Amino acid sequence: MRWAGPIPTANAGRRIFSLVINPKRWYYLPMNRPTLTSIDLFAGCGGLSLGLRTAGWDVVCAVEHSPMAAETYFANFIAGQGDIDGRYGEHLAKGVLAQIRSGLLVDDVRTFGGCIDKVRELMGGRELALLAGGPPCQGFSIAGRRNACDPRNDLVWQFLEIAELLNPPLVLMENVGAIQSPFVQGKRESVLPNLEKALQRTASMHGGYSVVRLVLKADQFGVPQRRKRIFLVGIRKDVASAMGVPDYDSWDSEQDALMTARPLVAPCVKTDSLPTANDAIWDLIDDKYAPIELAPTTTARQYASLARMGIGEQIKVCENTREMTPPNHRFRSHRATTRTRFHLLRLFRKHGISNNLFVLAGKGAPDIECQLKPLEQLLPIQLPTQQVESVRQLACVVRTLGSLKQSQRALDGDSPSPTITTLPDDLCHYAVDRTLTVREMARLQSFPDSFVFRGKETTGGDKRRTEVPQYSQVGNAVPPLLAEALGLQLKRLLISYYELGK
Repeated sequence: MRWAGPIPTANAGRRIFSLVINPKRWYYLPMNRPTLTSIDLFAGCGGLSLGLRTAGWDVVCAVEHSPMAAETYFANFIAGQGDIDGRYGEHLAKGVLAQIRSGLLVDDVRTFGGCIDKVRELMGGRELALLAGGPPCQGFSIAGRRNACDPRNDLVWQFLEIAELLNPPLVLMENVGAIQSPFVQGKRESVLPNLEKALQRTASMHGGYSVVRLVLKADQFGVPQRRKRIFLVGIRKDVASAMGVPDYDSWDSEQDALMTARPLVAPCVKTDSLPTANDAIWDLIDDKYAPIELAPTTTARQYASLARMGIGEQIKVCENTREMTPPNHRFRSHRATTRTRFHLLRLFRKHGISNNLFVLAGKGAPDIECQLKPLEQLLPIQLPTQQVESVRQLACVVRTLGSLKQSQRALDGDSPSPTITTLPDDLCHYAVDRTLTVREMARLQSFPDSFVFRGKETTGGDKRRTEVPQYSQVGNAVPPLLAEALGLQLKRLLISYYELGK
């Protein structure tokens, strides 16, 4: 298993993963060599960029509107060593073109779209190879902006307009799972076909793009998470014709074994042992790293070893991190009643009881005791708040903890995690009565521990509309290992195309 992260070096004390983008490198490669340059729009904290970089792509610039998410991107890709706060403040004070030259524009993608001529100048005549990003597209329509007041629609058109202006051989649109849902409540129309048609009509001077729809399940690519994402890959028609790519194709990684042919852009599905939630976070149960030699499985040992690379100043990082506190690994404070709910959720999972029992209790369901019968064999049960001696007493506890929150559940340590969300209390740990830390969530997303998340941990209320704290950054990100698998396949396609033209 490869890890989308840093490679340890003998440079003691060096922040291995801080990749500094040198603006002069826009000019480095001669015109007769294949260029693996890419731009990441709607970059968030950088999950897609990290995977693409590990796959060998040169992400020359990223664009992110949220200053909070952009701070994390800046810290891991741009800043290098030194005072991150001070450097980020200086970066924000720069003008638009200076930020673009540095490799990160903290602004709306519309601003970037207005600078395309300058971007071409900065490219020094080189062709952009890949335009990537995940524009919000809930209200998108091929016929136009259905709701002119919905700014999300405009962002989709902005993405496509930038693709039209730059004409890259490859376009990658991700995070579009929600567009399968109908735009108008009660109608079955999906936005996805509209978006595919619009992408096919982009880059008109080259005849448009051939489009491949990829439905990728993250755990099939080494990510310990059952997460599905839909990617649209556009292959410019001149490239598609040379490589024998049809005008339209689709592929679902779950159906790989049943399909007779796979598109050239479909990443390779892993066939060896896939990591579970326990394999991913077993060594983070306490505030310090657990010793590697205590790993419960070979996969767990390998996953933890690769995750820790770049953390210590020593070359043998896996042996020297046991006394370290992992970054972004702060336990949240819970009330006793909250810990009791988590404790019961863990028992529910182990004994086949629905995690919606608290919701049923909150709605006054009468048969709570019947559903708790499988726990009778465990009595008496010691809870964080009290000891219960009977099923009736346990039912009373469940009723007092009744809630209308349906998404809360305990992790199953023996399986990949369900989809990581942006809320810290949707999942509780499989072995202890607490939520997951930012670092544990990041592990389940396949981020290396050297990738540090910046800003406040979480937020609530109306602030959720505008703020992107650490938990949201992790939950919104493309899993780097998934991005790496896709990036490798796109790289193979483009290199084969260049070699074909020699």
